Amino acid sequence: MPRAKKKNWMMRFLQIGVVFAVTAAVIFSSSSAYAKNLFDTYRYPRKYRAHVEQYASLYGAEPNMIYAIIKAESGFDPEALSPRGAIGLMQVMPDTYKYDIRASIGSKEDVDILYEPEENIQAGIFYFAKWYRYFGTAAEALAAYHAGIGNVKTWIEYGYTDEYGFLDVEQIPISQTRAYVKRVLEYKTRYDELYGHIADQGKKIHENICREWALFYGTHYGVDSRFIMAIIKAESTFDPTCLSPSGAKGLMQILRSTYNDDIKGNLGLEEDYDDLASGKFNVKCGTYYLYWLSWYLDGKEQIAAAYNGGIGNVQRWLKDPSYSNDGITLLVEQIPDEGVRNYVNTVMKYYREYCSVYRK
Repeated sequence: MPRAKKKNWMMRFLQIGVVFAVTAAVIFSSSSAYAKNLFDTYRYPRKYRAHVEQYASLYGAEPNMIYAIIKAESGFDPEALSPRGAIGLMQVMPDTYKYDIRASIGSKEDVDILYEPEENIQAGIFYFAKWYRYFGTAAEALAAYHAGIGNVKTWIEYGYTDEYGFLDVEQIPISQTRAYVKRVLEYKTRYDELYGHIADQGKKIHENICREWALFYGTHYGVDSRFIMAIIKAESTFDPTCLSPSGAKGLMQILRSTYNDDIKGNLGLEEDYDDLASGKFNVKCGTYYLYWLSWYLDGKEQIAAAYNGGIGNVQRWLKDPSYSNDGITLLVEQIPDEGVRNYVNTVMKYYREYCSVYRK
């Protein structure tokens, strides 16, 4: 074979080989990713989805958290029975069901009903949500679900807490409970990665979930979580898709200009304005803005007025004896803007209601 033809033939052979190798790599890579996804969804299933999502919505819990609890408690086995007598998917103790759950969910059934998936899921979610609402964080609620509220109260009282006063998972003195809480939270993270953060996918977000965000970011920025909740309720009634005529977005109704001028740069954020559609991110930004306003204004009435009507207006009203006796506190009923006046009264009404329910 002539040298030139041999060289061309070799080059063609090499080109075909490269194309084949690249194609095989792409197919293998795609197949590998597909296979991994199948394997992951098999390991982290969403069985009994209709029941989980129905009662999670009713009692105020994230569906992915419930899947994580079921996976940790029973591996999705409705016939599971622990050595201590805990029953079914969410491993509900018979006495807990009889004395703390049954009447509250309107049931008259005996404990054997806990072997039925729907009844067990309803009972378990109710009980978890009870402590979730009480403590305000998933970690503390999980610890109470596993070890009892008395233990969790004692651990917090004895200072097994982080810098913000929340139960520190690593300091939980009962090793089984510590491992349980960590395991469920790891499962929850994996469920979120696989299926998305379901708390942001519905029309409205339950108050329990909003409260966890408000408590977390409120503690971080030094803002009363009950005040944050009052703002959320007044602004959006817990609807993360809420969009005002002026373009204010999400749970805490944040304006584009407010986000770009007073929040994004100060926090060093990379997220765009449209990312405020995420409930948790919106609460983070709105809470920071309340903190920012607190640098210039004293008192919740003044901050609420500025949140709605602008800090410039509030500072001008404070300088006018018609609207303030001391230059610090607004005479709320004398606020010249009726919309702002009504808004402040609404927020403070909600705030007082939350103070009667939540300890912080």
